[in-house]
Amino acid sequence: MNGLGSGDNGELTFIDLVGIFSFFIGLQNLDINVTQTDLQNETKRLDAKVDEKVQLALSNIHAHLQKQDIEIDKIINILGGEKNDN
Repeated sequence: MNGLGSGDNGELTFIDLVGIFSFFIGLQNLDINVTQTDLQNETKRLDAKVDEKVQLALSNIHAHLQKQDIEIDKIINILGGEKNDN
């Protein structure tokens, strides 16, 4: 083998050129690569937003159920013969 390539006589093959091209593209993209820390920070941010939305939804459901309980109590009182002034 005389050359640096992977060909039979050390010549550069298509695969060698693709590898070199890929290496240079990787170097150009180093600044936009996502790191594990980036992913962890984004996951924490998304978790906090999701938790906030879930808590809001649960709060709304709880308030709705409380209103329903009041209405059901009124209906029970009316059916039971009691009068409700509300």
